[in-house]
Amino acid sequence: MFVRMVNWRNLVSGLPRILLFLAVASASTRCLAQETVSPEIPLEASKIDGTAIRVPLNGVLAEGLRPDNSSVVSWDEINELKTANRLLGDDATATVVQLRGNGVLQVRSLTAAEGMVTMTTDLAEITYPLLEIQSIRFANRDGQAEWQALLQERSTEEDRILVTTSRGPRVIAGLLDGMDAEAVQIEFEGEKRRVTWDKILGIVPAALDKSDEPKFSVQLVDRSVLIADSIQIENDLWQIGWKNQRFSLSLEMVVWVRVRSNRVFYLSDLKPVVDEVQTIIAPPAAQRRDANVFGQPITLQLPASDGASDSAAYVQTFAKGWGTRSRGRLVFELPAGFDRLRGWVGIDSSANGQGICQATILVDGIQVFSQEVQGRQLAVALDVPIGGGRQLELLVEPGPQLDLSDWVNWADVRLLK
Repeated sequence: MFVRMVNWRNLVSGLPRILLFLAVASASTRCLAQETVSPEIPLEASKIDGTAIRVPLNGVLAEGLRPDNSSVVSWDEINELKTANRLLGDDATATVVQLRGNGVLQVRSLTAAEGMVTMTTDLAEITYPLLEIQSIRFANRDGQAEWQALLQERSTEEDRILVTTSRGPRVIAGLLDGMDAEAVQIEFEGEKRRVTWDKILGIVPAALDKSDEPKFSVQLVDRSVLIADSIQIENDLWQIGWKNQRFSLSLEMVVWVRVRSNRVFYLSDLKPVVDEVQTIIAPPAAQRRDANVFGQPITLQLPASDGASDSAAYVQTFAKGWGTRSRGRLVFELPAGFDRLRGWVGIDSSANGQGICQATILVDGIQVFSQEVQGRQLAVALDVPIGGGRQLELLVEPGPQLDLSDWVNWADVRLLK
């Protein structure tokens, strides 16, 4: 096995938490350059208010974004910055390391020393403090139900290991005391025991970190998502900061940068209190977060940004949103302090112009938006008041064609302060 770690808890105690290092292999960079679009294409950014701006590479600054011949737009006003690079295929054989702040790494190997965990991916070698790691899930995906339950019940006092036994998956809770090439040592029920790697399905360290969420999430082409507290482009490299340190990434490695703001909350980050679908003649299908009803990326046909006619429309892919269908109903408890809901609603572009239905938004049972959406029309921009509301409902009802092709996307729907 590829993991070696000694005295887990002692490594955390007194950790200075000052190091984040990433070394990019030139061979990986050359390979990726063949898979991605030229980085000379200007970057595209979306602001919190819904407007879009184009930014040159030299306009990505530590304090924000500077469009050509314009003043700097603060990072606090930015929602997302997108490059022309594209995600590579997923890899089911990789070990998945979850970081706090929705970070994730697809890992080939791990080592650890002095409170730091160094992980080798297909792109680079990355080191994060142990306190940033929420879970390590090995490529063996057995015990999925037990693993999900373990993640939902993270302990602040005990490290836990999901192991496989003759009676099925089992959780061992205690104090991780060391790891070597053959096994993990854990203090369990007053005794130190060794668990060999072939028995381990996943590891969930104690949830010790209490600090604020990271300001930036950085999506890499290998589907890893880094966490960062500063970002800029300098000398034709992404300069990513974390805990007062800085590391570099080639331009071809970053797909997007998402900015965390306490003024924005995505509806797909809320768990609905009601999730109902009642189909008429269409086959049953679940409503999905951050995907359309088929589990594919959310796409909508949007009007041209300069307000031109429908002929100038384009198809956009969205990372956030809900994929629903008629008759579909989602109800959410609203967090306090948000005033408006913005985003888009329309029928997924994969419907090829088919589908007619009614999309409605209700706040505390009062209708604040209702409009017919059709597959042959452009998506509809949302900007509706929700101030003081306690419950939000998204409702999709069938039209004259019943529920055929009513694959409605609520794209980029977010609450704003």
